[in-house]
Amino acid sequence: MRFLVFVMRRLAATALTLAAVSVLSFLLMDLAPGDFFDDMRLSPQMTPETAAALRARYGLDKGFAARYSAWCQSALKGEFGVSMAYDMPASKLLAPRLKNTLLLGGLSMIVAWLASFPIALLAAARRHSWVDRAVQAATAAALALPEILFGMLVLLAAAKFGWLNSEVVYLENATVSQLLGKMLLPGLVLAFAAFPVIVRNLRTALIEAAEAPFVREARSAGIRGARLWLGQILPAAANPIITLLGLSAAGLIGGSVIAETLFSWPGAGPLFIESIMGRDAHIVLDLALASAALLAAANFASEILLYAADPRLRAEGGGRTPR
Repeated sequence: MRFLVFVMRRLAATALTLAAVSVLSFLLMDLAPGDFFDDMRLSPQMTPETAAALRARYGLDKGFAARYSAWCQSALKGEFGVSMAYDMPASKLLAPRLKNTLLLGGLSMIVAWLASFPIALLAAARRHSWVDRAVQAATAAALALPEILFGMLVLLAAAKFGWLNSEVVYLENATVSQLLGKMLLPGLVLAFAAFPVIVRNLRTALIEAAEAPFVREARSAGIRGARLWLGQILPAAANPIITLLGLSAAGLIGGSVIAETLFSWPGAGPLFIESIMGRDAHIVLDLALASAALLAAANFASEILLYAADPRLRAEGGGRTPR
């Protein structure tokens, strides 16, 4: 019963957060000067009457409350508004783009975590050694290198050595090898961006767990090596690791914009930039909401895992354990 109450409270908080994000995003778009049809007024074929008719068709001549209400009704139908640039329901345009972004970002995060975990574990186990210092220096250098600069370097290297694949690949009909080939370079950039952050946070969490009193007692009892790290320290570091996992999953949409744009990956990133430049309001709103929903979902999943992993949370009725 307590777990059900915990879940319902988290779901209610998530729903309120998404509602607030939708209102704020809609308001910011409303405060921005101009609209989608402003640039079209420069065209000699676009008369003032035609522009006014188009604005009325998409509800741009109405007030904020009426337009937001219309978007909410559209969202309840599963359409989430209309793309003025493509003249189609936003959901039909966004669904494949978001799927591609989650596919690329998800696999990149898996690679980043698989590479980060043993390195962080080794650095924590050899704290203050040359291995630990080398790991810290490498992660500091990686953090200092902007993602866009690293992506451009990868793009230049790929062009120089002929790694770029000029073959047109339609993801819906692509084979596994074609799909992996298309994902290789943008996935490398995404994994590189996440790698130093994961390594540093994992190392810190493992070192803090290694200083816990019960771990010292285990050392005094003669427990050493892999048995100590895998049996005692890793479980003690479960809370920050779960939190870090949730945060890394939450950034999939926002973190993929640069890599997707540089390597022409048909995800949500390029569409987001295109929609901002073109002031396609509903697409911008929906992508902001999708990013917030992913953050809320990742946070919700991490809360559930923390609740299951930490008996203190169950005793207190939920909420993160203060560190």
